[in-house]
Amino acid sequence: MVYRINHSNINVLLISELLVDRQLATLTKREQEVLDKLLAGNISKQIARELGISTRTVEVHRQNLLRKLGVRSVKELLLHPIARERGE
Repeated sequence: MVYRINHSNINVLLISELLVDRQLATLTKREQEVLDKLLAGNISKQIARELGISTRTVEVHRQNLLRKLGVRSVKELLLHPIARERGE
């Protein structure tokens, strides 16, 4: 069997991974914690309780991480390549 490798697809994947890594690097530790909990399906109240912070603080972290990742909503975040990478 002969396999063909499409180099342009590999380049796109590598660039996408690099961008995801750079975007993740801009997040604070707390924003990353909130991100992980959002990706796990938790709502702000649950996240606040688990992290020992107020719901409003969770919302601020959520707004900041969405802005840094270039998405407008948690729904859009779930479709972002970062969701696949963090979910592995």
